[in-house]
Amino acid sequence: SKACKKPNILVAGITGAGKSTLINAVFGEELAKTGAGLPVTQHFQKFEPKDKPIVVYDSKGLEFKEHEAFIKQTGEFFTDLRKKPDVADHIHIVWYVVNVARGRFEQFEAELVRKVFNPTPVIFVLSKGIIL
Repeated sequence: SKACKKPNILVAGITGAGKSTLINAVFGEELAKTGAGLPVTQHFQKFEPKDKPIVVYDSKGLEFKEHEAFIKQTGEFFTDLRKKPDVADHIHIVWYVVNVARGRFEQFEAELVRKVFNPTPVIFVLSKGIIL
């Protein structure tokens, strides 16, 4: 941890869950493009503002019919970063955004968390819920 000056955070989740909105809220400015309907982020986009103490990677949204390709691509992304000798280049934590309005967590999402992200810690961020 001493070698890592800024933690690298990967933000992942189903398309439309609010990943880019979360990134914009964390940085306090509109860095990540947001949209409704079709996915906006196409692969992995790195955000590293000089005045912020973190680095965030926005991922393409996970979609049901494309989940196998997404899991494969994300696995390759993780593997490539883990091969780098400098731990500062690795993903240190995953924020997995769950749209609670959907009312479900799919099996392919669990597979992604267990097979690809493991052993990287995962924090589940609940979005689009109703506050009573």
